[in-house]
Amino acid sequence: MLSLISRYTQLYPESRNQQEAKQKIEIIMDKILPLSFRDDYRIGKYRVFLKENVSTFLEKCVYLRQREAAKILVRHTRKYLVKRRKEREEEEERRQKYALSNNDEKNEKTTSKTTPTAEPAFPEISSSNQSTDSSTASYSWDTELGASQSSQSSFANYRGTTKKSSPPPSRKKTKFKHETEPKRTNEETEQVHAMPQKKGKPFWDIFQIIAREGKSGDVHTSRSMRILKVITYFVLFLLLLFCLICQKVSLMTLVSGSKYTENITLTDEQNEDQRNKASARYLLLLIALTIPYLLTILVSISKALFGNMPFPALKSIFMVVFVELLHTCGLCILLFRVLPELDMARGIMLMNATCLLPCLLKPICASNLSTGKAACNSKGGRMFTFVLDLLSVIVQLSVYPIIILYDYYLDRTYFKMHHDIKEINVIEAVFAILLVSFSWWENFVDDRFCGKLKASNPLQKFILGIKFDLQESRPIILTFCGFLKAGLAVALAYLFRGNLSFNFGEVMGNLKDDKIQENVSIIFLTLTAFVGYYIAYTACKLQLQKFCFSFPLILSTPLAVLLAVFDCNYHFLNVVSTETRACWDIWPNHLKIIHVTAGVLWFISLYWIGRHIWFPNQKRLAKVERLFVSPLYCGILLEQDLVLNRRRNNQMIKRTATDSGKGDIFR
Repeated sequence: MLSLISRYTQLYPESRNQQEAKQKIEIIMDKILPLSFRDDYRIGKYRVFLKENVSTFLEKCVYLRQREAAKILVRHTRKYLVKRRKEREEEEERRQKYALSNNDEKNEKTTSKTTPTAEPAFPEISSSNQSTDSSTASYSWDTELGASQSSQSSFANYRGTTKKSSPPPSRKKTKFKHETEPKRTNEETEQVHAMPQKKGKPFWDIFQIIAREGKSGDVHTSRSMRILKVITYFVLFLLLLFCLICQKVSLMTLVSGSKYTENITLTDEQNEDQRNKASARYLLLLIALTIPYLLTILVSISKALFGNMPFPALKSIFMVVFVELLHTCGLCILLFRVLPELDMARGIMLMNATCLLPCLLKPICASNLSTGKAACNSKGGRMFTFVLDLLSVIVQLSVYPIIILYDYYLDRTYFKMHHDIKEINVIEAVFAILLVSFSWWENFVDDRFCGKLKASNPLQKFILGIKFDLQESRPIILTFCGFLKAGLAVALAYLFRGNLSFNFGEVMGNLKDDKIQENVSIIFLTLTAFVGYYIAYTACKLQLQKFCFSFPLILSTPLAVLLAVFDCNYHFLNVVSTETRACWDIWPNHLKIIHVTAGVLWFISLYWIGRHIWFPNQKRLAKVERLFVSPLYCGILLEQDLVLNRRRNNQMIKRTATDSGKGDIFR
């Protein structure tokens, strides 16, 4: 910590006024680092931990500061040397004038021999004074030259050059009166000035900024590491895409086998055998539905027991449990009543029409997230996105007339039978699609309702209070939800069983004699849902979201529909599974065009509402609670759950007490 202070104090000298080392570092970091780097360092008790971008930025600042200092030093040194050069030239002129005056005196003495003149009273003193003056001048010049050469050798040693330093010049002894100094003639001085100058930089241009220590190459910039990263990108991309497609196809295969209708052309034994197989697949669907609930219970109980978290408010528990039970009701109706009446292709497309509530909440209650583009954040861009949000609501609502009026079910008389039965079928279809979308309300409700709400607004207090309890005590709430959702799923499955058997031991005993290819769908459905969720979480955690998370999601539905359509013609999936699968070849072409067009629009509206998956803003290696709203997955609607359950923002909700003490304010 002290070495860091001594190196970076020059960037902000006012930090020396602080006494504690931690305060000095905090002031330096706050004043020097930009806002984007504030979260990339940590100050410990004895050390300061810096990320590579922070260290590089500080070293660059030090380098620029030292370079500016070197420029200032060079500029002043040049001025000083120019001044000394002028003084040296003036000194040389004085010496030449002095030598000329001495020659004139000698000439006068030689001429005075012929004419007697009076000798000076003290000739020795004058000669000694002259010799002393000349020796003093020569001594001052020589000492100055020696000092400059010694400074040059010291700077050369600082630069780290291998050139041997020249020995210091020897001083000339002071001339006494009995010693005479040899004088240079004009020819000798011209020869000295005509000597060739040494090429290269002048001796005073020696400043150079040297790094404190040589940095070795980072392991992340090596070629092998880059190749490994590219391989990781493609492996995660392909694994998630494979899991999503297999989960959809396995679900629709298992759903197709769970439907049982008595065939009068078959014997009683054959009908009983088909009934047992349909009952077994019906119970396997129930198992696939409840596995995520059981995992939620285990994980939530462990976190609630060993984690230090407050107990949530009762209103939050009741509200969340009520909404989650509505979601379970819708999911059971969709799984046991609606999807068995569809073929594989239409069932996969219909699952994209299960985000009605997020489409309604997005333009009303959700805040606008910045996408980093000025066109989207402008007033016109916000108006354009609002209009598209409303269009997505209309597209999601179009599912009801499509499935009711345009023969979307396998049984075309499903909505055209007796009046009472018709009403029941319509209610099932409406509530199944609406209630399924209730699970994702939290991700699309912020601090607004048709506009920004004040902090004291009762609606904002109610909504943000529930979200605050979920933020602080989610495992406790999910423990209650897990038990109740699992129990409700079993009760609704028993209610919707129809002519199927619900004797678990007897039905499952009949599966022992079946081959593994006849029950491979349940294996793929449970494993691919869990593995796919884990791969999606890993891709988001490693900040590989756009390529390894968003692209597989957006490609999974088109590829799964194509796989289902081609399997109806070529039956190539029989190599893996011999189970029966419902095909869509019984519809005329004009209905196929209507159904495919509706499926494409539902698909576009889903990813328009979930467009936040293309703009991740989480930190590297974030926890699952910071990546997804609900910590575990949905085993039936895996793709839709990954899109709509991915967090839109990572803003934390804070609770502050009011001054009057009448309640809390959530922000």
